[in-house]
Amino acid sequence: LADALKVNTTLTKLTLRQCGIAQEGAQALADALQVNTSLVELELGYNDLHDAGAISLATALHINTTLTHLHLESTHIGTAGLLALSDMVHVNMTLTYLNLSDSPGADAQAIITGIHAALRDPVRAAARE
Repeated sequence: LADALKVNTTLTKLTLRQCGIAQEGAQALADALQVNTSLVELELGYNDLHDAGAISLATALHINTTLTHLHLESTHIGTAGLLALSDMVHVNMTLTYLNLSDSPGADAQAIITGIHAALRDPVRAAARE
């Protein structure tokens, strides 16, 4: 699937909720996101991505300029993964929606609040125009 996504030019939304995707699958999808130019929404909720998967996706989204919506609810992302995603939203000006509900970790809520604030930043909106 990830190999096909690398050369895809028509698929704009991909839903892979509760598909048993683990860290290795997240890495494969991240590799595809680095070169994909058509996908605008990716749903990965209820998979076992953990920090490593989130870090892979965040790294890819430093490069990707088409994805606008990313669903990562209930994916067992901890503090390290959330921090990587937080760093990414300050670089990626295309992403406008990031669902991180049900993320564990003592600092999770503070980090998520910061991510959501960054996504709503008027400077980001101006950069997209």
